[in-house]
Amino acid sequence: MCGRFTRRYSWAQLHKLMSLCFPDAEVKATAAAPELRHSYNAAPTQAAHAVRAVCAEGDAMAAEVFCPVWGFAPAWMREKKGPKPINARAETVATNGLFRSAFAKGRCVVPLSSFYEWSGRAEGGKKQPWHIRRADEEIILAAGVWTQGDEPSFAIITTPANAFMAELHDRMPAILEPESVRAWCDPETQTEEAKTLLRPAPDGVLTAHKVSPRVNSVHNNDPSLIEPLQELF
Repeated sequence: MCGRFTRRYSWAQLHKLMSLCFPDAEVKATAAAPELRHSYNAAPTQAAHAVRAVCAEGDAMAAEVFCPVWGFAPAWMREKKGPKPINARAETVATNGLFRSAFAKGRCVVPLSSFYEWSGRAEGGKKQPWHIRRADEEIILAAGVWTQGDEPSFAIITTPANAFMAELHDRMPAILEPESVRAWCDPETQTEEAKTLLRPAPDGVLTAHKVSPRVNSVHNNDPSLIEPLQELF
């Protein structure tokens, strides 16, 4: 499960990373993308940065940063009420009727500074939130799928947890390394090859610490949400 995350990078940092992920390709953005503000508590139904492969001049590939809404909503779901799926399971995303078409031609990357998970008990009996980031403090590149309904929307793909994350939850985002991003986003990459990129991150990639239960409310969104309550886990 991945239900909240943070976005604290600059446009320059994201552009530099995408230039590494898409060597010899143009990195561009839709009009609103670079203006997306920092968030310490990004939640479903909100817009977020995502990166997809598009055709540039002469059919060359370009990386495009755009701003879909978190919550997968194809056009045919227009009349369906209630929450939209925010995660897709790596084991079934290629065959699930909801995600199958997007997995074939709508793969994207969702850049995260960090994400939250809930495990154990905090004061007051509620689940304890944990703040999880890369140990090297680089941007997390989460595999996702996107679709075009009334507006672009996306879901983050999850895998079974690695040994580190299993202490907190049985699922984790499918994390890509920069060298895998181009193949993942390229619609010409066959689904069987794309599926091989969806695997738990190696132990040592992530680190975590407890944070305030204030993060439970989407109305709270400030830097204090990621401050540790105790030593790193």
